[in-house]
Amino acid sequence: MNRGRFSGKRLDTTLSARALYGAELRYHRERAGLSLVDLAAKLHIEMSFLARIEQGERRLPDELTPAVDELLDTGGFFERNVEAARSAPAPGRLAALPEWEWLATAIREWDAALVPGLLQTDAYAAAVTRTYATLLADRPTRHRWEARLSRTPVLRDPLGPRYSAVLGEAALLRPLGGAEVMAEQLRHLAELVRRERVTLRVLPLTAAPHPAATDGALRVMT
Repeated sequence: MNRGRFSGKRLDTTLSARALYGAELRYHRERAGLSLVDLAAKLHIEMSFLARIEQGERRLPDELTPAVDELLDTGGFFERNVEAARSAPAPGRLAALPEWEWLATAIREWDAALVPGLLQTDAYAAAVTRTYATLLADRPTRHRWEARLSRTPVLRDPLGPRYSAVLGEAALLRPLGGAEVMAEQLRHLAELVRRERVTLRVLPLTAAPHPAATDGALRVMT
């Protein structure tokens, strides 16, 4: 039986409620004789996202728990334990962002001043976090940086969402973190645009001003 390319990892279920939840999902799926591909198709989600739920890296969306219980004949296990599974390694109001990214079929972004998080190199992300730490005092700097890094694989996955972004030219000219950090970031962007699912555009500084594109950032996920 083809269980998908992520099936080899065995979880330490003592680590968290999410790890236990993922291990139980895998157990019930295999008991039902379904592959990752089979169950993902029945739930209308990406196989890679389902695999990460089983690995304890992502949370099963609340709205899917009744369907999972019914498909796998679990006796209501997942719906009963959905509250415990909400414990997340990335605390705060944006804790669900990784789940939304993996569930999306398309992500579109605009940023006037910075390279968006999903496009950042490790060094650039660290520089952003250090620079803006005083404006993001809700949690420690390292936790914010690690939470951002945990989301980057979504663009590397061939089954992940399509991604398009419009960057203000200033985001590419500002040497955040220094010349070496910015050079690495620009090389990374050049590599990303070679991927079929990633599209980048740049709004030049000479472009006529527009109220929606003068400052800040915007993201739309569908």
